[in-house]
Amino acid sequence: ISTVRGKTPARFLSPSMCPRHHCLEERAFVSTTTSPCTDFQKKLGARNEATGRVTIPCIWDSLAGKVVNNESGDIIRILHQGLRSLGESAIDLYPVALQDEIERVRQIVYGFNAGVYKCGFAATPEAHQRALSETFAALDTCEALLASREYLAGGRLTECDVLAFPTLIRFDVSYYTAFRCNRRRRSEEH
Repeated sequence: ISTVRGKTPARFLSPSMCPRHHCLEERAFVSTTTSPCTDFQKKLGARNEATGRVTIPCIWDSLAGKVVNNESGDIIRILHQGLRSLGESAIDLYPVALQDEIERVRQIVYGFNAGVYKCGFAATPEAHQRALSETFAALDTCEALLASREYLAGGRLTECDVLAFPTLIRFDVSYYTAFRCNRRRRSEEH
């Protein structure tokens, strides 16, 4: 679960400031032989400063020598808003007209995304069952939303869809078995 939720001002993401901030992400499946987080800690000399596990994705401030943010939803918004001028500006993942609904749905998606990890790291059977119930309640809510509209937060692609996609696409192959999110497979629903 994300613990570093600092804001990265958009001015730090301008082309002239890009060398300061680095977005780090993991390109691995659930089981790996070496942890990219451990390698990251070693490379940056952060091992002595760490108070818990390091998670990625994260935004690393190379001048301050610390993680600025490790919440994927925040990182999507920070990068989208800060770097939007460099790409296709017609794509708006956080349109003003949908912001209230995006914030509401984002909490549901966060419950689903975080829920699979709560299931996987539950220390007791009771904690696992609680996490499993919460995870599938959030998934069922997402499915109910999609039954009446094309995208999670309304009639267009938003950050909610971007946030849900990685967990949904990995669910059957990774989370169902490795994280014991085994109430039902997504592929069995449709």
